[in-house]
Amino acid sequence: RGRVRLDPVEKARTIRQLQRAGGIVSRDRQKVYFVGIIDALSSYSLRWVLQGHFLKFVYSLACRRAAADGITALPPALYAERFLAFVVSEVLCAGDGGGDGGPALLPRQDRVVSRWRHL
Repeated sequence: RGRVRLDPVEKARTIRQLQRAGGIVSRDRQKVYFVGIIDALSSYSLRWVLQGHFLKFVYSLACRRAAADGITALPPALYAERFLAFVVSEVLCAGDGGGDGGPALLPRQDRVVSRWRHL
């Protein structure tokens, strides 16, 4: 993925700017996240179902069927599972057995993270 390499002083300055703008810095200080609640306020309607099928079809035409799992239009249970996997692996940096990145995962968390790891 498109990583930008900055010297330590520039990196610290950039992180402070992004934090002031509302960003949340990951524990490993390699990523900054901006979180919104828009998806939580949306109901999963026929429109979302149709959008999901359409996007999967388009991804299939582009020979990228596996990437279709990463689209937003998911049923609520799968969306919640994908969000949990993201928070556990990317924000909390958990899953490496309590080593450098964070705490070890519970068995259910490990299954969830493993399912979405390819994204």
